[in-house]
Amino acid sequence: MLNYQVQGEHAPSMAGKYVYQLVDTVSIHYSVGDPDWRTSLDDFRNTYVPGGVPTGRVHRIWATEEVGANSAQQGYGMAAALRGIARYLDWWQANNISPDDGHMFVWGAEINSPPDGVCTGCTSVDEDMPLLTGFTGNRALLAQTGNRSTLTASANVEMHEFAVEGVDKRVVILFPADSQNATLSTVSLKLSGWDGKSVTISAYNYAAQGAVPVSVTPISSTVGAQPLDVSLSVTLDGHDAVMLLIEGTS
Repeated sequence: MLNYQVQGEHAPSMAGKYVYQLVDTVSIHYSVGDPDWRTSLDDFRNTYVPGGVPTGRVHRIWATEEVGANSAQQGYGMAAALRGIARYLDWWQANNISPDDGHMFVWGAEINSPPDGVCTGCTSVDEDMPLLTGFTGNRALLAQTGNRSTLTASANVEMHEFAVEGVDKRVVILFPADSQNATLSTVSLKLSGWDGKSVTISAYNYAAQGAVPVSVTPISSTVGAQPLDVSLSVTLDGHDAVMLLIEGTS
């Protein structure tokens, strides 16, 4: 651990203190971009937050720089943002970090092309994010930890599923776990408590050409006792991400 050296009038009381004994908010950058993201965050927690979050002095873990100019300039800004949102939300909630104590900030949210050229059809995080926020509104996304939906894909695809607090809505985010190409074919939605409700489903592939609608079958159905199988055929490169928006009505 780092030994925090203090000079000045507070030196006698602070000398020899560790960083975690003096600060309550820690900023981290680019910590969830590889397949070992969960281990990286767990190691950070175990090393710098003695006793676990939030019982130590450090209880706010803010990701103050994610996505980055390189991804944004190539048109993958929103895909990188969705990967960060999904992984951080999953980890924060698993570690009992409150919405006030966990934040993710996007670097380059306005960028949609390289500084010396054009990225044809590319869009920025600023342009793409309203599709998600317009669906969720000002409501929390709650990571599904039990009775989770499943998927069928040609390679290792990571899936994160969130309920929208207070309404019958789900957000599912999928992307290649190891940055390899993958083809999605089926998502089996387990919509516990939605029996008898009508649902509508839409999907979008965030690649270098912005949000591309993905055809799904069915686009609407009635929820029964069995999982609702949604067929979609989309091939992802290692940087892409797919977002499903599911809404239930009585």
